[in-house]
Amino acid sequence: VMHNVQTSHVLVQRLYPYERADPEFTVTHRVSSDIGDFLKSLTSYIESLGQQATMKCSELTPLLHLGRELQKEMPSIIEETSRAVNSQTVEKTPNDSILTEPEIMSAISDVLSELSSEKLRGSSLFLSNSMPVRDGEFFLYPRQVTENDQTAHMQTSLSGFPLSVNVNRGASGIDGIISTAIGCGDTFTPTTLVCGDVSALHDLNGLYGLTSDLPSLSNAQSKPHSRVPLTTIIVNNGGGAIFSFLPIAKHGQDVGFEEFWGTPTKSISFRKWADAFGLPYRYANSFESFREAYRSSLLSGRPEIIEARVIDRSKNVDIHQRITSTAIQFVTKLVSETSSDECDLSLNTRINLPIKRYTNENISKGSNRSKTLLLIHGWMGDKSEWDLVGAELVK
Repeated sequence: VMHNVQTSHVLVQRLYPYERADPEFTVTHRVSSDIGDFLKSLTSYIESLGQQATMKCSELTPLLHLGRELQKEMPSIIEETSRAVNSQTVEKTPNDSILTEPEIMSAISDVLSELSSEKLRGSSLFLSNSMPVRDGEFFLYPRQVTENDQTAHMQTSLSGFPLSVNVNRGASGIDGIISTAIGCGDTFTPTTLVCGDVSALHDLNGLYGLTSDLPSLSNAQSKPHSRVPLTTIIVNNGGGAIFSFLPIAKHGQDVGFEEFWGTPTKSISFRKWADAFGLPYRYANSFESFREAYRSSLLSGRPEIIEARVIDRSKNVDIHQRITSTAIQFVTKLVSETSSDECDLSLNTRINLPIKRYTNENISKGSNRSKTLLLIHGWMGDKSEWDLVGAELVK
């Protein structure tokens, strides 16, 4: 930015007078606003431009509308894919789990969209590291049910999704997740934590912060402690599910995958841990039972633990791959469709994204082994930063 006078550096941030938000003095435009409110206003503005959006906005603006269309389709994609994966199980017992991790995020979207803004005003959602934050990014689509809509169509407006989303970052990742979520909570509004079983084990003692025997900070003598109404959703997939997505998983016991990567948690009883801290406990192993348990927990106004028992880790990889493939097919079809009156802006023509190709004519002559490498720039830079890298790669 400092070496390119034509580059704009826009900072969107609430005004904190004592914070050094621009130590390098590269900011060209400053917007004092909450990032959520700013994005809602920006989205509304882009949609109001109609066909002019592609001329006045970023080259990436069409992706916003592709996301809107995928948002409408994602609940059914998750439902149908989950049903297909579960149908492959030959022998089932009533205690077998049919709940999938993508369905957890879909159910959370349903419940938060269903409950009124007044009930959730000021509430927050805390996504743990590892799978929850990734599933949240992929599958957490806020929706708002219209009162007079008999087809249960969900609006794409964010106005009915009154909560903040928080995540924890650090070198260790999953340490202290429960304690951090309690700190993000409020004693008057519901807070939701979504974490894995391994993350929960790393900070089980944090649940003590939800017990009733802690004194009130204001007056320990006369007032009972007001506990944070935190709904802790423990996604129990029997270990570290995220590692099953790595290539090393296919080597199994040849590399001690279960012992060193999978880290099984089958011997742990979260029900007993909930009893130890005197916290209400709920168990769910299907989409319907989880959605009802979550809805009831939010409305209870008290801290509760929901153990969401999901399908095994190998099936979890399968379902994520299937959903990804289906979503890609849907978006590809959407982009390539011919013009129609019902299409949103920029969807009636082929979308040309700002892609730069680094090529060397001599490298691929006489060879069928050439491959395409996609380089994605980070959020703090732009695609020009890959120029030197690209030049080296094609040598």
